[in-house]
Parts: sequence; C-alpha cells; structure tokens
Amino acid sequence: MADGKVVFSRWDHNMSNNQVNLYRMNPDGSALELLYGSRSHATGSDGDIIQFMQPRELDDGRIMALIRPFTNTEGGGELVVIDTPQYVENTQP
Repeated sequence: MADGKVVFSRWDHNMSNNQVNLYRMNPDGSALELLYGSRSHATGSDGDIIQFMQPRELDDGRIMALIRPFTNTEGGGELVVIDTPQYVENTQP
C-alpha cells in the first residue's frame, strides 16, 4: 500500500467464524489489523454470503477486491471497490 503496509485476504476459521476478511500489517508482520469484512459478508447479490479476495490498493486509497461465494477454490468473481479509508464495514464508518 502507499503507506508501506501490506494488504491481504485471510481465511479466518474458528468456531462459527469461517470467512475471508481483509487485513493489513507492516511488512515485518507487526501491527496486524482487520481492514474490512468481518460483518460485511451478507452483501452479495440477493443477500448471498461473499468473501473478499485478492485486494489491491487504488490510487485514491480505496481497495479493489474480488468478491465471490466461498464454495470452491476456483478463481474469479466480481470486482468491487471498497472505501476502506472511510468504512470498516459496509454500514460502519
């Protein structure tokens, strides 16, 4: 990212938490933090549960990511732009 941090998708799987969220951290692995997604998975078409994959930072600081159901390991999905400088979840600034 422009600030030197690394943004990535991580599969969180413990108890009822089984989803792919966006995280960021320093290149040395310190300062890990959730960037987006822990409560924004029911935002797919018709309320489908989606996962956030392959994030890339845009010039304006927002994140472009693939969204897709978490049903298989095949690539692909829909491109979305997430306003992470303003939102930590789809309805939470």
